[in-house]
Amino acid sequence: MFAIPRRQRSVIALVTVLGAASAAPVVASTAYAASATGVIYLVQGVADAPMTITVDGTTVASAAAAKTIVGPLTLPAGPHTISAQDSSGGASVTASVALSGGANIDTVLHRQVDPSKAPVITTFPNDLSPVAAGSGRLVVAHTAAVGPADVRVDQKVLFANIANGEALTVVAPAGSHTVDIVPTATTGPVVF
Repeated sequence: MFAIPRRQRSVIALVTVLGAASAAPVVASTAYAASATGVIYLVQGVADAPMTITVDGTTVASAAAAKTIVGPLTLPAGPHTISAQDSSGGASVTASVALSGGANIDTVLHRQVDPSKAPVITTFPNDLSPVAAGSGRLVVAHTAAVGPADVRVDQKVLFANIANGEALTVVAPAGSHTVDIVPTATTGPVVF
């Protein structure tokens, strides 16, 4: 049996469907891609632990609750120090994040599979390349304090056996889809 106590749950996935509403897809400009800046989104994914988050020593969020998204932050290309401290004085984590010119990334603060260990910071690049009209991009990042999982879209396993800290992307028809996450090679219980 696969059970997760509520207090150990974290944000298990960042699920984004970017639909192309018209024939004109979103395209990152060539000038932006060659720029000396990039974009970071910070995601606070540690449940039950409000976090104060800093970038290069500057506070960007105080006592941020789980599921808080800070950004977009436009920063110079190069290394940046991201730190998070549990507002009650508990867990803390610091990581250096490399940002390329023109890059767009999600930086997620989350628990490890063993929730008794300190949180970690994992970075996921955002694919902003165009998709065909009538399609969207589905992105799933596993950032929960659980082991490998299968991601089902409309009750079909779309991503199998993804581990904490991994992300997968697929282009799918635009529209509403049911997404759930179950322990690998099972039909449940649903984790998210």
